[in-house]
Amino acid sequence: MLSGAIRMLPVDYFESTRMKWFYLLAQEHLGSEQARAMVQGQNIGLSVRSMEMNYVRKVAYPQTIVFGYKFVPKEEDPRSGVCLKGYAFSLFLRQVAVTIGENLVWYNYKASVRCDPPEWASRMFSENTQGTTLVPNPFHVRFISTPLTLLPPTSSIEDPDSPGPDYLQRQRTYAISLLQSDLDRFRALSSSALVSRAFRHKAHKYLFGQIRLSGGHDDPVKRTRRLHTLRQLIDADPDSATTGIASHVNDFQLNITFGFPNILPAMEDGTVTAILNKLFKKGSSPCSLHLTFRMHPEWSPIYDWSALDAGFREAFTSLCHNPRLSKLHLSCFGGVPASILQHSAVENISFESLILSHPLYDPGVVFPKTVPKIDDQGTFTDGEDVIRPISIETDCRYPLKAVLDLTSDLRVPSKVLFSRSRDLILNINCRDKIEVQVASALLVDAESTLERLTVRMNGLPPTTGLEVGLSVSRLAALRNLQLVCATSLNTATKELQYNLHESRLPPKLKSLDISFPVKFADGRDLEFRGDPDLLFYGYDFQAIEDFLLQSKFDQLTSLSLSPKVHLADLHEKYVPDRTAFLENCQYFLLQHFPLLTGRWSPQFDVLVEGDAPFWR
Repeated sequence: MLSGAIRMLPVDYFESTRMKWFYLLAQEHLGSEQARAMVQGQNIGLSVRSMEMNYVRKVAYPQTIVFGYKFVPKEEDPRSGVCLKGYAFSLFLRQVAVTIGENLVWYNYKASVRCDPPEWASRMFSENTQGTTLVPNPFHVRFISTPLTLLPPTSSIEDPDSPGPDYLQRQRTYAISLLQSDLDRFRALSSSALVSRAFRHKAHKYLFGQIRLSGGHDDPVKRTRRLHTLRQLIDADPDSATTGIASHVNDFQLNITFGFPNILPAMEDGTVTAILNKLFKKGSSPCSLHLTFRMHPEWSPIYDWSALDAGFREAFTSLCHNPRLSKLHLSCFGGVPASILQHSAVENISFESLILSHPLYDPGVVFPKTVPKIDDQGTFTDGEDVIRPISIETDCRYPLKAVLDLTSDLRVPSKVLFSRSRDLILNINCRDKIEVQVASALLVDAESTLERLTVRMNGLPPTTGLEVGLSVSRLAALRNLQLVCATSLNTATKELQYNLHESRLPPKLKSLDISFPVKFADGRDLEFRGDPDLLFYGYDFQAIEDFLLQSKFDQLTSLSLSPKVHLADLHEKYVPDRTAFLENCQYFLLQHFPLLTGRWSPQFDVLVEGDAPFWR
C-alpha cells in the first residue's frame, strides 16, 4: 500500500481482469475445461512480453472501476504475438482513468518455449479482422482498503471510452453486495497451493509475503497459539529459510500487548526467536521488520528491552545486520541501546515511544548532556560511524541523533546524517514546545533533500505561547506535503493556519493532502440513517474553502481532502454497503466545495477513506 491519499491503479488489477476476459474468449472456442487449463498455464497460452500504462487521471479510493479490452491489429506476422488495448473507466469521474497497451506472445508452458498460435486463435483473429466485436461484458472492481475482487458482468459495452448514457443508472441498481471477501481470495490461493509444487511456491509467495500478528493483553492463549502455528509451518520444511515458507516472508510485523505480570509464553519458550532466526535468509529484495511490545497501560506504557530473552536480542541483532533489511519499526521499548543499528543497512527507520540508553543522554530526553565539538572536515563510513536513512518516522521524543551518529562523542554533523533523507513523517504534539523544537531542527537539517513530508498532529495548536508551527517554506526540494489533523473539519482550519502560516509554500511543492477524522456530533450517531448530510452536520465548509483559495496554493497541481470515517461506528442496518456509502460521502463533499472543484489549477479531489469495519 502506497502512502498518502492518492494511489495509482496497480498492474495486477489489469492482469486479473485480462485473464478473465481472455478465459471467456477461449471458452467460446474451446469449452470451459480447455479454457481453464490454458489460463492456469497447463497448455498453450499467452505470456506478457511488454506493457505500457498511461495514467490519464489519478484514481481515488473508494470508487467503481470498469475494465474493458480490445484487440489491436498488427501489421506484422500475427504469429509474432498479440496486441491488446485496455481501459479503466471510472464511473464516478465518468472518464477513462488509465489506459494500458500490452504485447503478448504465445507460449507452450509444458515445453517452456515460445510457439505459434493455436488454430482456434487464428479463427478468433480472423473474426476480429472482419469487424466482430470481441470486447465482452466489463468486470466490476470496487476500490476498498483490502485487495480487489472481481464481480460478475452486468452489461456489455462497445467501447470503454463511451459506455453509454444509461450505463451509470444500470450500475447504480446492480447488487454490489456480491463483493467477495478476502477470505475467498485466501481460500483460492490455499487451494492452488495443492495443485503442484510450482503452484505451491507461487501461492505461498502471496500467502506469506506479509505476516501481521497482533493481539491485546486479554487473550494471551490465542496469540501464543498463532505464533506456535506459524513456527510449526516454518519448521515443517527442513530448509524453510531458503525454499519453504520463511523464504517468502518479506514483511514481518509483531504487535502485542503484555498483561503484567503475564509474559507471552511464546517469548519464553523461544518461539519468536526461532521465527526471527529463519527470516530474510534468501533473496535480494528489500525486507521490513515491525516490532511493538506494549505493557498494559495500567502498569507501564513501554516494555523493558533488557527483559527480553538473550536469544531474542541476538536474533534481532542478526536481522539488523542482514543486508536485505531495508525498513525497521520499533515502538514502545525502554532501555534500547543507541547503537542498535550499528553495521546495519537499514535505510528506512520508524521509531516511536522509545527510551534510548546512551552515555551522553539522560533517559527520556532528546538533548545531550554536553554539546560535542563538530568537525566538519571529518570522514565517516556508513554502517560503522553513521546511518544516513532515506526515510524517517519519529515522534520527536527520543534522541534521533544518537541512533544515527554511532561515534562515541556524537561528532557527525546533523547535515551529514540527513543528507540522504527524502521522506519524513513527524508525529508531534502541537502543545509540546520540545517536540515542536526538535521537529523544526529536523526540517532544517533535511531542508535540501526532503521531498515528502507528513505531519501528524496530536491535539489542537496552543492558544498562547507558540503562535505558529513548523516552517516549511525553506524546504527547497519538497514536492509532497500531507497534513494529518487531529480534529474534524470543524477545527481543522486552525490546524492548517498553524502549519501553513507562511506567505509562500516551498518552491517545488506540487501536492498537498489534508487528512482529518470524521466524528459524529453529540447524540447524532443515534439518529444516523446513512445520510452523509447528518454525518457532516455543522461543518464549516466555507471557512476551509476560503483558506484554500489563497493565491499561494495556485502553484499546486494536486490538492486533496482525505476524511477518515470510523466505519465501526456505523450501524450495518442503515449502512449495508459501506463502500457505496463512502462514495456517497465523496460526492457530497465535492458539492460543498464548488469554487475549488471548478478551478483549473490545482486539481482538487476529495478522497474519503474508512478503516476496517470490524476487529479481527
